[in-house]
Amino acid sequence: MVYDTVIIGAGASGLAAAAFSKGRTLVLEKQARPGVKVLASGGGRCNVTRAEPIDRIMARFGRFGRFASDALRIFPPEEIRAFLRRFGVETAEEDGCRVFPASGKSSDVVSAFVSAARESGSEIVTGIRAVNISEASERGLRAVSADGKSFHARKVIICSGGYAKPSLGADGAMLNFLSGMGVPVSPVCPALCPLKISDPETSGIFSQLSGSGCPQVEICAGHGAQTRGPMLFTHTGISGPAVLDISGQVSESVMKTGRDAVLKLSFLPSVPRSEMPAIFDRWRMHHGARSVRGMLSGLGLSDALSAALCGLCGIPRETKVSGLTSGCALALADLCCGMKIPVRPDGGWEQAMVMRGGVSLKAVNPKTLELRNFPGIRCAGEILDLDGPCGGFNLTWAIASGRLAAQA
Repeated sequence: MVYDTVIIGAGASGLAAAAFSKGRTLVLEKQARPGVKVLASGGGRCNVTRAEPIDRIMARFGRFGRFASDALRIFPPEEIRAFLRRFGVETAEEDGCRVFPASGKSSDVVSAFVSAARESGSEIVTGIRAVNISEASERGLRAVSADGKSFHARKVIICSGGYAKPSLGADGAMLNFLSGMGVPVSPVCPALCPLKISDPETSGIFSQLSGSGCPQVEICAGHGAQTRGPMLFTHTGISGPAVLDISGQVSESVMKTGRDAVLKLSFLPSVPRSEMPAIFDRWRMHHGARSVRGMLSGLGLSDALSAALCGLCGIPRETKVSGLTSGCALALADLCCGMKIPVRPDGGWEQAMVMRGGVSLKAVNPKTLELRNFPGIRCAGEILDLDGPCGGFNLTWAIASGRLAAQA
């Protein structure tokens, strides 16, 4: 039997490709059910897309964001939401931009795409692992080898993802296969992952804050990499949206240099470092009898973080403002507005939400997602060297690229 299309992988991009594929289509998924990683996304709620223009979405993918232009124009966020609505899934916005199924269930998103795939005539086979793609004996066809079987198709779409979350089936096998074929592959590393603080003293103090966080932190990683948002403390380091968003740059730096990356944290992003001496002067003038820790809490820091920062500066817990020495004040200002900490990725691939790196975009036609030197083979989603911040960006790209690969 000859298929018009064989799709490898039934994650977000694979299901989207199956939903819009025409002709006889076969989807091969190595897991026992489709959409396993989608089911786990967003804490089981699935931040499926964004409520903002595609130009702003592309900008958040960095200097390669324009590559996603054709995919996002063929399936922009409003069209993704309309598609889900057609299959009975209403969506709702949170924080002005993030879009979730109104039910709060990621399973509804997966069910919608599976229903659409079946409506289009696509056949989804689970528990079967594709291992090889070769030229078939018939001209213009590709042969996909999977568990001892061979499936011939005019077009193969690889939607198998990368290495992130091996417990959910990720193994990078098809990425390795493509590299072996001679397809250029950019070095890969974990992204959207927590970070481990390498300095024992800082790690020890901050570990006592595990489970608490800061509503707004500005993080700089050098070379212009900067982000702002909520941050959480963990028992080994830091996490939360702001940390996840910059973790890809950290992973890439550690991979290239073999050394820890150094982050600069501002726990008071709205307060310039230059204003801190004047703030301390006002404290001394009007609040000399109050504790330094209490005054820091008044600036918006939690009591626990205030105590931790004081501890790192050698300021006893109940020190009064009147007893704050100029040296300790200088050190405290530096920590509040520009604390430097050595970090590296924490937890490896299992803790990463996505993979940074993958099939080089130079090897792919952005209008079709076909490999330039291998006609009939297309790639979509995470396997490509394009990753964005957390908040629905990567799912938007996966879904849109899946549709483009199927239709173009």
